[in-house]
Amino acid sequence: MEKTNVTHVRISDPEALEMLREMARSDLRSMGNFTSWLIRREYIQRHPEAVLVKHEPIIEQI
Repeated sequence: MEKTNVTHVRISDPEALEMLREMARSDLRSMGNFTSWLIRREYIQRHPEAVLVKHEPIIEQI
């Protein structure tokens, strides 16, 4: 069985926590998966060059 890394995030803003719960429910995701998706989306917006380099397709030279 594959071991999964788990990280806990504390949210001290009750209103933001409720928004997170509602958005996760509307997308049928867990709060953790929805939070991960939000973080990745924000990271891509801030660092598009890092994402492009990381996921560039490998092109074999002839």
